[in-house]
Amino acid sequence: MMTLSAIQELLWRRKLSFILPVIAVFISSVLFQKYYPKTYEASTWLLLSGNPAVSMEGAGREQVTVAMREQMLKTESQIAQSPSVIQRAIQISNALEFVKQREPGQFQSDIPQNRLIELFVTSNLRVLSEPNTNLIKVTFRDKNPVFAADMADAVSTALREKHLELNLISGAPDFFSKESLKYKEELKEAAMRLRAYEQSHRIFAIADEKKLLLERLDSTSTELASTDGLIGKALGEIASLKMQIAALKSKLVLPPEIYGSSQQALANTSIRLSDQSSSDPPLLHIRIFQDSAQKLVSSNAELAGLEELKKKQSERVKSISDKLSYLSTQEEVYNGLKRDVTKAETDLLMISKRNTEAEVEKSLRSTESLSNLQIMQVAVPPLQPIWPKSSVTLILGVALGLMVGLATAIAVDWLKEEGRSA
Repeated sequence: MMTLSAIQELLWRRKLSFILPVIAVFISSVLFQKYYPKTYEASTWLLLSGNPAVSMEGAGREQVTVAMREQMLKTESQIAQSPSVIQRAIQISNALEFVKQREPGQFQSDIPQNRLIELFVTSNLRVLSEPNTNLIKVTFRDKNPVFAADMADAVSTALREKHLELNLISGAPDFFSKESLKYKEELKEAAMRLRAYEQSHRIFAIADEKKLLLERLDSTSTELASTDGLIGKALGEIASLKMQIAALKSKLVLPPEIYGSSQQALANTSIRLSDQSSSDPPLLHIRIFQDSAQKLVSSNAELAGLEELKKKQSERVKSISDKLSYLSTQEEVYNGLKRDVTKAETDLLMISKRNTEAEVEKSLRSTESLSNLQIMQVAVPPLQPIWPKSSVTLILGVALGLMVGLATAIAVDWLKEEGRSA
């Protein structure tokens, strides 16, 4: 590694090899500064005021307000770089004719001229929001300082016009008026569909009708259960009567005039075999038999009536269940039609309110002076270019010249030392 004294001795020994490259590089930097096309930057400042209030308190309100301000500034910055704003700025500044005269070769292409000039403006345009302020900075760079200032002012003017267009919404009342008529027609059609459905299906209040049917179903089901109980009781009585009659048949002794002596002997034998201990008179058995037979006939008639009643009650339960099923099927369609009517009413109310607000806003903001985006400072043609900067170019030229000179001196000294040793 070379020491400082060794470097100084080398530079003194090879001073010509050191000085000439330094001078050459420095002269090149001066020529570069003088003849390289200069780029100028012009700036316009805009102030965005009148941020909407936020219905909050304390630090939360302050944070939300700052966030909304930053969002609005970023939104305006993006709008400033949108194609509509750039095209309007090109019209204001007549940039197409200016660039075509200055650089005709750029427009000898298959790409449309409007698109080429839009790309040219976009590539040289910068729109930034200043942190912690309500300021927007519009800058434009070009070889011509006057054109740079004109374009910065044109973009600011176009942005302000777009801001007014978006906020004034002068056509909003007409738009909302047309929308109001459309929603009125939709509400009318929805109400007609609902009414037609009610009339064709005879449905007017499904909830009330279902409630009545459920009450009827509950009542009929209770009656059917009671009928089942009565039928079970009747069947029990009939079975008991049949057993009683069957038992009495074996105890009855009828006169021989009816069945003859042989039959009487058989009957007596049967009585003795079946119940030798029975002491009831025969006429009592006959009386009991007749009463039981009469009760059996009455019970059978009552059972037939109960079974017929059960059949009718079952049919009624089935009819009510079918009606409930039908109502449940139709309820979804019916509720959908009611929702359509409700939605149409809500939309009509909302659009009518927006129409009123738009009319009020139009009357309040009928002039440009009420815009909250103001041009705070117009652009002026810059006197000094942003590139190349003379101070930077000369410093870099000196530094680069010293490095090149040192490298040249070292290389020359090394080559001569190699030549001597050879």
